[in-house]
Amino acid sequence: MYSIVVPVYNEEKAVKDTIDRVYAVCKSMGEKFEVIAVNDGSKDSSLGVLQAISYDEFRVLNHTVNKGYGASLKDGIKLAKYDQIAICDADGTYPIERIPELLAGLTSYDMVVGKRIGRYKKTPFIKSAPKFILDQVANLVVGRKIEDINSGLRAFRKTDITPFFNLISDRFSFTTTSTLSYMSNGLSVKYIPIEYDFRKGVSKVKAKDGADFLFLILRTVMYFNPLRFFLWPALGLMGLGFVKFVYDLFVEPYLNITTSSMLFFLAGLQILAIGMLADLIVRTKK
Repeated sequence: MYSIVVPVYNEEKAVKDTIDRVYAVCKSMGEKFEVIAVNDGSKDSSLGVLQAISYDEFRVLNHTVNKGYGASLKDGIKLAKYDQIAICDADGTYPIERIPELLAGLTSYDMVVGKRIGRYKKTPFIKSAPKFILDQVANLVVGRKIEDINSGLRAFRKTDITPFFNLISDRFSFTTTSTLSYMSNGLSVKYIPIEYDFRKGVSKVKAKDGADFLFLILRTVMYFNPLRFFLWPALGLMGLGFVKFVYDLFVEPYLNITTSSMLFFLAGLQILAIGMLADLIVRTKK
């Protein structure tokens, strides 16, 4: 038994085909299921297209105003009556036929994600370059390789993800922050390679979402593992202070030990102390 949640915003060109494919895949599995489409205040005819679909076990949740990609998924997940949930975008980019494989993976993992092959090649450079950089930042702060941090095709359990709703973004970073929340909290994430097609329609992601993405990464990691956030700048400043101390001592001994070397080292030591205190508070609350 499982629920499929499909967020929809201005996807009149692709949403009917998406729902048809989702429904066909679910019927082929021979289990109880439901499909929930969440129309997030679409300004085109997406709502009308959804309301014209008459499949059994298909429901439409309508937002009268645009609340955001993440908010749509949260509302759909709250409405879902089954614990096992898969999500899929409505833009025609994802291989919906892989949903059974993702759901089957929940027997061994807490979240199963479709890892998009060649996703950077099928995205304009002006958007793919910042995404690549932010992926590397996420890898650094989490301390492990995240194979696809914001794939929109994934499966998980309702009981696992809802406790993180206060941290997970209401915007496009839902997938990012849910991945970080799982990894930072010791939940297992499995990646399955999938093909990724060109989208139908216009992308909804804006430039400002990149900044929101970065801040959400840092906020999520600080919530679960603040020491990892503070450790690198602390060690960097302490190392810089030590190098400056050695330079002053051996290269230009007539300068004695300069104030700057002490300031760098003490600043790093202070940041490290703050990080250790924050880490202690987080671990005490767990």
